[in-house]
Amino acid sequence: VSDDPFALGCPTTVLHCTELSQQGVMAALRAGHGYVTEGPEGPSLITQVEGTPMGSVRPAPAPLEAETTGAEGDDLVLIADGREVARATIPDGGRLVLSVPDTATHVRAEIEARASRDQLIAQFRNWLDQHEIPRGELPAQGAIPPILRAMANPHYFGDWT
Repeated sequence: VSDDPFALGCPTTVLHCTELSQQGVMAALRAGHGYVTEGPEGPSLITQVEGTPMGSVRPAPAPLEAETTGAEGDDLVLIADGREVARATIPDGGRLVLSVPDTATHVRAEIEARASRDQLIAQFRNWLDQHEIPRGELPAQGAIPPILRAMANPHYFGDWT
């Protein structure tokens, strides 16, 4: 595990491929069957709606099922049509089910640092102290915006043809 927030592979795109080949990777990219996470070690964020993966189209909204690893105590945030509609603390075991508004046309999930926030900020500040890069003053810890650790591709509802 690298303490370098700018190491190769940070952030990382994770794809769910039906086959491990160039064609399988391209098909998963085109279908939106994946998510972006802070690095190769995670956290992981797999979402489904009625058993269908990210990037899928369903006729109507249904609950979003999320399976995560490496993010216990952080928040799972549900974004529907561009706005936050639900937030829950990720429990041990990492499984959550969140309701999706009946009017949603698309929904996605994000992992936002809460339990890991102070550690991530300290890790980043430590990295900055060890590297000569031009920068202004860092904001006070309370002024640092939310830290997004992972973001899933959306699920779509209705007619997208």
